[in-house]
Amino acid sequence: MPILSGPQCLEKIRTSLELNKHIVVIFSTSSSPSDIQKMYSLGANYFITKPAAYNDLSTLINKAMSLVSQTDTQQPSFENFHIKI
Repeated sequence: MPILSGPQCLEKIRTSLELNKHIVVIFSTSSSPSDIQKMYSLGANYFITKPAAYNDLSTLINKAMSLVSQTDTQQPSFENFHIKI
């Protein structure tokens, strides 16, 4: 991101009175456990590791939407909501 990093943006969202109630989905090329855990500790609701192929991306989005529709805005556990193909 050109102005803020992902973690900086997430911190601003979580400290904003207008934005802090929204679900935040992190969509990243990183699959590093420390990066994933950092984003959850900052308040991300979901973390999706970017796939390389369009079909994988489509599958991931459908899986994420299914999970979002089954949960509320509470922060999920890492084991249940790190979505990766």
